[in-house]
Amino acid sequence: MPANGPTILADLKAVIFDYGDVLCLPPTAEEIEGSARILGVSSDLYRVLWARDRDAYDRGDLTPEDYWRKLAEEAGNSLKAAQIDELHRRDVAMWSRPNPDMVAWLQDLVTAGIKTALLSNMHAKMANHARQNFQWLDLLNWKTLSAEVRMIKPQRAIYEHCLPGLGVAAQETCSSMIAKSTFLPRNSWEFMQFSSYRWPS
Repeated sequence: MPANGPTILADLKAVIFDYGDVLCLPPTAEEIEGSARILGVSSDLYRVLWARDRDAYDRGDLTPEDYWRKLAEEAGNSLKAAQIDELHRRDVAMWSRPNPDMVAWLQDLVTAGIKTALLSNMHAKMANHARQNFQWLDLLNWKTLSAEVRMIKPQRAIYEHCLPGLGVAAQETCSSMIAKSTFLPRNSWEFMQFSSYRWPS
């Protein structure tokens, strides 16, 4: 924690959570290998292709069918409808394992009276799945999901969509993003990075 961490915590009124690699665990090597096999590529190439058009997918510009067919074309392959359905199903499943440490911290924050929000790049099908299956999302005061607002990080507009939903000033808010860079501009937003941090009892 930075040297001024205690001071920031004293003024803290809200925490904005990311989803991937924060509130949920990352996909396993086995999960990635299984999807790569369907696409007919190596795991390393799968990761590259997966990320290449992900912003457009998460913003809602591409349907699942468009996204996976585009990946296959970039890999020099073609996919049957059943393979697209399986890749989509696997993609949702591999991003559906909650991170117990971070969910516990979310619960601690709520108990302490700290407002919380989810701000995530998330395609529409994943957003629907999360809202229908993750009861702990109800703990959050606000949710900004990219496909629902047709904006993605790191566009400033998506942060400006999230902050009013919490009803706090930017300097009273921090973001919790693990294994990622913090997208909030340093000259205008207060931020900290936490790693499975637990609210003090």
